[in-house]
Amino acid sequence: MAALNTLLADVARSQQAHLRFIAEAAHELRSPLASVQLHADILAGETDPEISRQALHYLQQGVARSSRLCQLLLEHSRLEVLLGKEPVRSSIDLVQLARQVISDHDELAVRRNVSLRLLAPTTCILPADARSLALLLDNLLRNALHHTPAHSTVDVSIQQHEQRAVLLVSDHGPGIPESHWSQVFQPFWRAAGKHSGYGLGLAIVHDAVRLHAGRISLDNTPGGGLTVRIELPLAPSSSPQIS
Repeated sequence: MAALNTLLADVARSQQAHLRFIAEAAHELRSPLASVQLHADILAGETDPEISRQALHYLQQGVARSSRLCQLLLEHSRLEVLLGKEPVRSSIDLVQLARQVISDHDELAVRRNVSLRLLAPTTCILPADARSLALLLDNLLRNALHHTPAHSTVDVSIQQHEQRAVLLVSDHGPGIPESHWSQVFQPFWRAAGKHSGYGLGLAIVHDAVRLHAGRISLDNTPGGGLTVRIELPLAPSSSPQIS
């Protein structure tokens, strides 16, 4: 009876968490969709070219934000499903994958006047789900590029220690107070007063690390900023270790 009660309580907590997630997702989508509707209505009835141009600009922004948020929600849901089953792993070269993802962000880095640097060995092979690992790198780099100031760097480092690959992504932005480090992996969490971003990037990273039975931790970048440290086993492991 005690075991059954515990199971039912766990199920209830899980259902409540999913309901909260759906409510937060609906809340996050409401603002960009309202913006899309507003500026579409302006375009439909406006004859002034300058006002139409501005409305089109904001309409495109709203569509882009809604599209990105939907993509993140789908990625988060996919990882949640994968966490409930044994993932299909293949041999992935983390260094090669990091180079590819960094290359995909070159345009954004140039636009923000930020240098992307990779310090890594020739190869680092580990068993992984390629799509989830690429998603992890993509979100880490997007977050770092978003927060680091112009004329600074985002550093990606890959090392091997015993049976673990160690991935470090460091920026030189405002960082996150240590008192909030335990909260940043919760979906839709953002620091008070900050409304940019979606609050899903680090939650997706956290789930991808869990999927690979890895460890994730935060640290202060020397000189200011945030460093995300991820350790992934070089051999399959059945026991997740998340900190």
